[in-house]
Amino acid sequence: MKKNILLITSLLSFFIIFTAIPVVNSEEKPWVVYGYVYLDNEVVIPDQLTLIISEEEYIARIYENGYYLIEFSPTEIGQTGSYIITISEDIWELQNLLIIQEEEYIFNKDLYLSSSEQLPNPPTINGATEGTINTEYTYTFQTTDPDNDKIKYAILWGDDSTILITDLLSSGAEYSNKHIWSEPGIYTIQANAKDESNQISETTEYKVLIDTHYVSYLGYLIDNDNNGIYDSFYSNSNDFFTDVLQKNDGYVIDTDMDYIWDYEYNPNTGMLVEINPEQTEGKGQLPEKTSSENQFILIFGLVFFLGAITVLILAFYLKNQKTTVKESYIDKEIKPVEKTIEKPVFEPRQIQPRNISHKIDNLIANQVVKEEKKTQIPELNEIEQHIDQLKKRDGSAGI
Repeated sequence: MKKNILLITSLLSFFIIFTAIPVVNSEEKPWVVYGYVYLDNEVVIPDQLTLIISEEEYIARIYENGYYLIEFSPTEIGQTGSYIITISEDIWELQNLLIIQEEEYIFNKDLYLSSSEQLPNPPTINGATEGTINTEYTYTFQTTDPDNDKIKYAILWGDDSTILITDLLSSGAEYSNKHIWSEPGIYTIQANAKDESNQISETTEYKVLIDTHYVSYLGYLIDNDNNGIYDSFYSNSNDFFTDVLQKNDGYVIDTDMDYIWDYEYNPNTGMLVEINPEQTEGKGQLPEKTSSENQFILIFGLVFFLGAITVLILAFYLKNQKTTVKESYIDKEIKPVEKTIEKPVFEPRQIQPRNISHKIDNLIANQVVKEEKKTQIPELNEIEQHIDQLKKRDGSAGI
């Protein structure tokens, strides 16, 4: 009988022990966070320190040297905890300062506070970096204020839309908004934070490519009509746009507007290859120019031809005008005045006889006239006498 009682007692004892062990092991150990509180870089003893995590509040035990310790229930990995600190009726709220990481259950976290007004931290921006026109994209903005002041964001979208200013938000609170761009291009979102004391943070910039694609350091491709095919290229070095030609899975690009392809680029692989003029497609020929380039060359040639014709017509017209003016000038200014010139009256020159005999014959021939004029010429007798003497002299000379 005694043996049976002893056996039953032993079994009951073992049952109680083994059933009690799971109960003890089933209790989860609390997680712990500890550290010091600093105000203006000096350790202080807060009046109260509270940790808020997973919507639960945990009050810290504070020691004489300012050391604090908080035990809290295990929570999911990735959860964040915030602190509310009270010192001499001043309250600080530190948002999302504690981050629960995997395989950790003891955390060392010192808390830093400041009694002076400080600038809010520059906000972070998260969202799409590439997109297409007429599509709505969501962007998130977040920052904290060292003084735990409430803050509001000022946001510029990089297009013609007006500046967006939010309402006051808690330090560390996220703010989200949506935006649509209507034209292709590279847009820069700008955002800063302003706290309740009118302290403004530095500006954060965030680039968004809408229907564009960077081509290394050279510039970027642009899809003008949102059809998935890039139509033009913007050069960073020359600050102008050129046409591109689709080739296989990529594009050939003219970066300096000399109508010669300079690079071949594949947007899918990011491969950029410089084109050597001696190694172009075909028998030493460059890739065919785009239709817009051909149109430009045709228009340029037509304009040049019309300009040359215009110059020739203008030159011909000016030449005729010059000739007409010259003739008019000659007619009006240089034309000589007609004068009547009286012809001089010349008396017939008397031909001298070659010799004396001829003279005599002439005198004889004119004897009748002389006779008629005897009465009029008183010297005629003397002339006749002279003639007789001449005849006698010529006779003696053998005339």
